[in-house]
Amino acid sequence: MKVSGPHSNVSVGQEPRKTESAPLDEAGAFGRILAQELDRETDGKTASGIEPPSVAGPADLLCSDPKAPGERSAEDRIQRVLEGLEGLVEQLSGNAARLKDVGRRLEDLGASAEEAWKAAQELAPDHPLRRIAEEARVVAYVESIKWGRGDYLGA
Repeated sequence: MKVSGPHSNVSVGQEPRKTESAPLDEAGAFGRILAQELDRETDGKTASGIEPPSVAGPADLLCSDPKAPGERSAEDRIQRVLEGLEGLVEQLSGNAARLKDVGRRLEDLGASAEEAWKAAQELAPDHPLRRIAEEARVVAYVESIKWGRGDYLGA
């Protein structure tokens, strides 16, 4: 029975009958389907086809990445070059920089930059440390040329 009120968009009527769910053939049909879905092997990809990122646990955060052979040596030598450059800057910014000390430091810088470059040559051609070692070698060479021209004496 349908009754219409003063408002045309409101109607009162019998509620639609609820549809019956499909009868279960066994008592454990839902459990069986659930178990099948959970046991099904997945390839690790989501519905969009993109593989989800791996989850890092506490052990992964504390441990560093495994290093390629020779990478640690190259890192240490590049670090030595950077420390040498930092020491040179500090020495030159001080008022009492002795010329012999600056010359010796530049020679040491050039030697350590050459060692770092040689150590980096053992790494893969596209390894980022190779590029850093090459840049450090160029900087050390440029600074030695500037020292030879007397650029530091005019400051």
